[in-house]
Amino acid sequence: VTANLATGVYNTAKSVTLTASDNLDSNPIIYYTTNGNTPTTSSTRYTAPITVNKTTTLKFMARDKGSNQSPVNTRRYIFSKVGNLNTGKGYTSIQAAINDSLTLNGHIIEVLGGTYTENVIVNKKLKIRRAASTGSVTVKASNSSKNVFTINSGGSGSTIQGFTIRDGYNGVSLISANSCSIIGNTITNNGGNGIWIGSDNNVISGNVISNNDWNGVSVTESTGNDLVDNTVSSNTRNGIYVEYGTDTTVSRNTVRNNINYQGIYLYYTDNNTVSGNTVTNNEINGIILNNADNNLVSGNVVSDNGYDGISVCYSNSNNILKNTATNNSQRGIYLGYTSTVGGSNYNIINQNIVEDNDLDGIFLYGSNGNTVSGNTITGNLYNGISLDNSDNNSVSGNTLNSNELSGIILNNADNNSVSGNTGKSNGNNGIFLYYSDGNYISGNTVTNNVLNGISVCYSNSNNI
Repeated sequence: VTANLATGVYNTAKSVTLTASDNLDSNPIIYYTTNGNTPTTSSTRYTAPITVNKTTTLKFMARDKGSNQSPVNTRRYIFSKVGNLNTGKGYTSIQAAINDSLTLNGHIIEVLGGTYTENVIVNKKLKIRRAASTGSVTVKASNSSKNVFTINSGGSGSTIQGFTIRDGYNGVSLISANSCSIIGNTITNNGGNGIWIGSDNNVISGNVISNNDWNGVSVTESTGNDLVDNTVSSNTRNGIYVEYGTDTTVSRNTVRNNINYQGIYLYYTDNNTVSGNTVTNNEINGIILNNADNNLVSGNVVSDNGYDGISVCYSNSNNILKNTATNNSQRGIYLGYTSTVGGSNYNIINQNIVEDNDLDGIFLYGSNGNTVSGNTITGNLYNGISLDNSDNNSVSGNTLNSNELSGIILNNADNNSVSGNTGKSNGNNGIFLYYSDGNYISGNTVTNNVLNGISVCYSNSNNI
């Protein structure tokens, strides 16, 4: 036996049609109740659609001519602003629904369209969502110095879905709340972060996070969180900020127009994956790794940012693979110093497309033991690849065309291997060594460059 209207929260009268099918009886009899009692063959027989216009628990079953009886089905129709779909009880606020002793772990809370002014604390494992039958739901803080939604450890495993969340300190805070899902919300105009996470193994997906006064999403001292398919824009600091944790996935997000800071910022955090994001028009760098090791940065489109497309500072053993870095105001990809500490070592920069950046395509400063291979580097306004004070690096198999200065330049860079690269139509030299000693230059094809194919100045003991 089925009902055409699902359990839910409603604000207008509904018509419920019951249908029964049976392999022995083409017309089994349906019996139902609307007071929550279990139906029997003495209950009301279903003959026409049932109108519900107030909170109703509908129970129904069918019996065929062979006296076979179906299980009892239950639908709960709640005519209140907020409803618990498991108990059928209605409320006037989200917090009241949570606080009710009848609301238990695993229950579903639905919210009708409208504006709710409250600071919500979730201390049970609940799914809290916008009612499918209704329009938009806005939850705004009653106290702007507090979070709009706070999920604490008791709320681990909860879901917040389908709301506009605004005007609090943080829009959503996860405080020791693990395995939660924050899905499909619009989170805006909060005085702190859009979402703040101090918890593990959460999923942040499909949200629009904008115009918050701090970071769009901030993850601190946490592990195993997934930030996927969000749009993060016009926040006053970083779009996405991850610090002091591990194993965060940042994937398929659109991160743009964030003000004063970075698009995606990894700080003192290791073993993360940043992949498939579109990172554009952020005030400083598109993606930055600072004191962050063993991360994968792959398949991102990073363009039109105010500084570098991808910046790797004092960060080691990272894989920078198959990204597209174009039209950034400084370098496409940068490895090197922060203001106070040393360079970035033993990183792999492979199969990236690096085009039309305002300074160098790929720039290594004070960075050693890195591999730069298989990249396509064209049309940058300085050099294609620049190694400055960087030793023992391997530069191989890159295509470097039509850069304004040299295809590859080594400046005070020793004991590097430059092999198998193709460089043509660059504005100065194909390959230029300046005050650089002990390098191995082999098997490169350098043609149609404005000055020299290979130029060696003030440089000793190189093998060419």
